[in-house]
Amino acid sequence: MAIEVVQEFDYLTAFDNLGKKATGPMLFIEQLDWKVEGMPKSMVVIGGFSGSLKTTYALNLAYNNAVVLRYSSCFISLEMEPEQLMLRLAVRHAQHPKFRKYAQSITVKSVLRNTWSQDERDFMEQIVVPDLQRSPQYGRICVVGSSDIQYNGPNIVAMLLEFERQAVASGEPESRHTIDLLIIDYIQLLAKKAGFVIGTVRDPYRFTGEVMTTLQEISRNYAGGRGLTVVALSQLNRASYTAAKDRIRNARIPAERYDNLYDATSFAESSAIMSDADVAVALYCDDELKKQKDVRIQLLKNRNGESDEKGFNALAMPEVVYVGDRQNDTADDDYLAELLGDVLAY
Repeated sequence: MAIEVVQEFDYLTAFDNLGKKATGPMLFIEQLDWKVEGMPKSMVVIGGFSGSLKTTYALNLAYNNAVVLRYSSCFISLEMEPEQLMLRLAVRHAQHPKFRKYAQSITVKSVLRNTWSQDERDFMEQIVVPDLQRSPQYGRICVVGSSDIQYNGPNIVAMLLEFERQAVASGEPESRHTIDLLIIDYIQLLAKKAGFVIGTVRDPYRFTGEVMTTLQEISRNYAGGRGLTVVALSQLNRASYTAAKDRIRNARIPAERYDNLYDATSFAESSAIMSDADVAVALYCDDELKKQKDVRIQLLKNRNGESDEKGFNALAMPEVVYVGDRQNDTADDDYLAELLGDVLAY
């Protein structure tokens, strides 16, 4: 039993550690993480209409939780091919502060269109990719495509357990053995394909609810109760999106035109989406926000704490696969240390 005495307690260290101790995977946007405070064994829904950067944000969740917190994840992609996601993850890693000294500007467009320079390709092949693949400090990221997934709970669980067995068999460090985060892109498509598997798609609402309930069960009871965090991307309904655009267009106070865009009814395709979710986040992005490199974020549900229906803007840079806090582009101690190390080496 740990015993602390007020007069002897190290308050300064405790203050420094506030907000740094993750209890489960994090959302990696500060205004969300201060409210949610970690997501162990949680069911998380990230909603938005087409073009709202849901997939980009989901890739950031997988990447940041792996590189910063060492959590391993499985990303089930039902629209984009795994190779496309792997290339985007490499572009995301190229933005890491440790690589700033190389002064290379890698974007999704230059990579996918193969218009990058030889120096940029050498940088990715010789510096970025080896670090992303071989560092024992990072969690693993497994990407599964539509053709490789079976659309029911037992098969998903079996797949995750097999990934864990493969990690053990390959001699991975113990901290990388478990799958801690399951990301589904996106739940309506998973429900639609589940309907095809059992021979009927006449009631997509019912299947969406059943799939959502199954995923919640996985989050709570995976691996004999160890659990994991499930993040399910969700399309919001068109009526809510149209209403949000109308409010923005006709706002009487321009500074408030992006406030309170969505509410719980925006997920109304299935009541199970909101009822089963522990955390529900909504994203909105239009041409004006894109010009400002912004995305609007609302925390519509937080089972264990405060929500934020009004919303706030976060930095959105899809060209480098980034959605998050603006201070991401500030130099950190690792970057400065590497610069000093290079200087002192000569």
